[in-house]
Amino acid sequence: MKLLHTIEEVVYLEHTDAAGVMYFASLVAFAHRAFERLLADKGLPLRLMMQRYTLPIVHLQAEYYLPCYAGDELTISVYLQNAANRSLRLHYRILKNRKMVANLSMIHVCVSKGRTKVLPDDLLVCLGERDASEI
Repeated sequence: MKLLHTIEEVVYLEHTDAAGVMYFASLVAFAHRAFERLLADKGLPLRLMMQRYTLPIVHLQAEYYLPCYAGDELTISVYLQNAANRSLRLHYRILKNRKMVANLSMIHVCVSKGRTKVLPDDLLVCLGERDASEI
């Protein structure tokens, strides 16, 4: 696995349930935010990308180890597990105080005009799978 990007996030009350524990869906949202920031920081903002193609999640796997509460500071790291012809698998590690909160794995498929397509060069550059000078 290749580390692509790391962000810091704070859990707010809106991310928790009535018991004050963070919803599992909020962890998925934080992971996806890390991916969006990776793209933006590499020069491919989501809005621009989505004008040409999308990357819907077709598979999600998550393991949760520790609860999170409002005020917790999280570190979310994005790793490339695999980039295939038309899909990619990203892995996310979410930490709180250097302790593992969750591991997530998402498979995205590249889609344009309702059909799968080969992963575009600009995306491969963002993922470190292609050098920008090659395109």
